[in-house]
Formats: sequence, C-alpha cells, structure tokens
Amino acid sequence: MENNLVTIILAIVGVLGGAGAWQFYAKKIELKYQANKEENKEQNLFRDQILQELERVKTELANANSQVFIAYGRGIHLAGASA
Repeated sequence: MENNLVTIILAIVGVLGGAGAWQFYAKKIELKYQANKEENKEQNLFRDQILQELERVKTELANANSQVFIAYGRGIHLAGASA
C-alpha cells in the first residue's frame, strides 16, 4: 500500500512539474521571439533609411548627368570638366 502511495505521489509531482516546465519554456521562447522581433524591426528601419538615401542619391546623380548632357549639347563646358 505504501509503495502504491509513493508511486501516485511521484506521478502527481511529475505531471505538475511537467506542466510547470512547459509553461516556463513556452514563456522563455515567447520572450526570445519578442526580443528578436524588436531587433529585426530596428534592422528593417535602418535598411529602409539606407534604401531611401540610395534612391535620393541616384535621383541627384541622374539630375546632375542630365544637366551635364544638356550643357555639353549646347556647347557649354562646365568648370572642372575635361573634354
């Protein structure tokens, strides 16, 4: 009888401990996911800023090139430009 009682108590402790461990690991994984999500958000923001700056520079370069072509088409030589 005493042996059966010990077995039942160990089973109950195992089940309750297992549930507690499951909750612990689930919370740990959730917190890690949230931390990674925040880090990815910051990285994406930085990437988006770099892409916006790249587009701005490309637009400025295109405008500068078109001005140079217009100037050379009119026979105007810009200072610092070699023919």
